[in-house]
Formats: sequence, structure tokens, C-alpha cells
Amino acid sequence: MTSSLGTKGEVFATKQLDYDIARQRPSVIFDQPLFDERMKITNVDDSEARIVWNTPEGNTETSSVALTTEVVIDSGFVHFVRDNWKTLTEGRQVDFEFLAPTRGDVYRFVAEPTENEHIDAPLVVSMRPSQMFLRWIVDPIYLGFDDQGRITDYRGLGNIRKNDDRNYTVHLRYTSEEPPCPLLP
Repeated sequence: MTSSLGTKGEVFATKQLDYDIARQRPSVIFDQPLFDERMKITNVDDSEARIVWNTPEGNTETSSVALTTEVVIDSGFVHFVRDNWKTLTEGRQVDFEFLAPTRGDVYRFVAEPTENEHIDAPLVVSMRPSQMFLRWIVDPIYLGFDDQGRITDYRGLGNIRKNDDRNYTVHLRYTSEEPPCPLLP
């Protein structure tokens, strides 16, 4: 899957996702040409994430992170929610690890059903760090899903740079012609 983001025909970012190895842990190629930045995350046999980051400063940083079934990479969170649909719709939380590729590490997170005044969807899920000190500096991400398991909203910190030091906080609204998720009852 490839997507491009831009206005008036000017592309400011592209992302390629490959879910062939694992739905929750796709391989990712993300380019932001305005910042001369490129991130490549390769899922190697669902046991390791190899990260190559060409930073805006012109450096290349590489790291490797061991993968488990609890790790979620990038937009794999959509499949994570679908795979835990029953638990979340019953009002219970689910723990997981989220890859922070610029840090070359994973962090403990919790997903739980919630409400958000900006998202009108049958299921709203917040994803936030499990560690208290990270909760002070990392705002939750809110996801909306329709009753057929299709994502409707993403609200929170995005991966599009605003400037050299900060990313945009976004509210993405999705419309989908895709069929309902076959994993849901």
C-alpha cells in the first residue's frame, strides 16, 4: 500500500506499507522530502525490525529491535484493534508494545475503550503509554471505528514534521468503500 500526502499537487510525504509478513507489524518506507528525511523499517521474518533512518540533519542512524507478537508497528494499530475487538468492545483494556523507530526501541502502551468529544464512532479507543512518566509528555492517540471494524478517525500526534523539532498533531477522518472486516462477528 502506498500513500502520498500533499496539497495542490505538491507531495510533502510518501509512505509505503507492506503487510505480507505480519498485519500488526508492517514494513514501512516513509519519506519527507522537504526535510530530506527517510525512514525504512523492515520486518525480518517477524523476529526483528531493522531500522534505517536518514535524519533531517543528514546523518544515518541504524538500529535493530527484537519483535514479539505484542509489538505494533506504525499503522498496524488498525489490525491490532481488530484482533482485539471483542476485548475492547467488552470495555476491557489491552496491553501492547509500540515501536518508536526514531528511538530504536519499543515502549509499553495500553489500548482501552473511551470517549472523545471530537470522534463520533461506535468504538473509540485511546492508545497511551503505560509508564506514568511518559504519560506526562506523550498525549494519547484516539482512534474511531465503525461497527463493522473500519477505521473512521485518527486523532493525535502524527509523523508529519511541522518543523525540525515538532510533528503535527492531526485529526484524520477516513471514509472507506472497503467491505466490513471479516474478523468481526
